[in-house]
Amino acid sequence: MGLGILLHGINSNLEGEMELIEAVLDTVKSGKKTPTDIEKILIEMSYSETEASVVRTGLMARMTELGLVNRIKKGRNVFYEAM
Repeated sequence: MGLGILLHGINSNLEGEMELIEAVLDTVKSGKKTPTDIEKILIEMSYSETEASVVRTGLMARMTELGLVNRIKKGRNVFYEAM
């Protein structure tokens, strides 16, 4: 199944998910690549600190599985890169 079809399904059936994916991809592409950077964007989108952490974890896992981002671990630090 193609990525375009999957993203279309997400956009059609999961309200708000595509907006989150686009916001995170824009954030990562702009050079803000840490979990904290991503959580800050989610907080700006009206999530609490706790919600932002949970949303980031799930969203980044889904985006990694879809091949949209790559998770890089350097020592104890985690960074994301857009694919």
